[in-house]
Amino acid sequence: MKQRLLTALSLTLMIGFIWTQTSCSRNATPANYKGSQLMLGNGGGITGFSTTYYLLANGKIFSRSSRDTVFTFIGRQTRANTKQVFKTAEQDCAIKTTNFDHPGNTYKFAQWKKGEESYKVTWGDIGETVPASYPRLYTSFMATLPAFKTLD
Repeated sequence: MKQRLLTALSLTLMIGFIWTQTSCSRNATPANYKGSQLMLGNGGGITGFSTTYYLLANGKIFSRSSRDTVFTFIGRQTRANTKQVFKTAEQDCAIKTTNFDHPGNTYKFAQWKKGEESYKVTWGDIGETVPASYPRLYTSFMATLPAFKTLD
């Protein structure tokens, strides 16, 4: 009898722990996510507004306009696509070592972040040539977003 009671109690505790862990990761947003994030976006012009798309390492995609106070969940990338986008940013673009901050009246940007560590590349100044890998990263990432959920 004691053995069954202990087994039932152990199972209940284990299920509760697993549920807590999965529900916490389900509610992750860019504001509280602990893993790597890649942010791509654009802004400027007459209004000065910006739009940012956030790809979390777990594959979730969020968007937020500079006018918004909350993140909007817009979809999920496959594990393979997520790895590929991060690989492109980290290796092909070398985002952690690229020093390029040349916004124009309108601009685009790519940013990598994990915890307090953050690297950002901004381009748009027609007098400056952005490394070619950044516009490719931006264009290929934007093409993967659900068209009906983009803020542009």
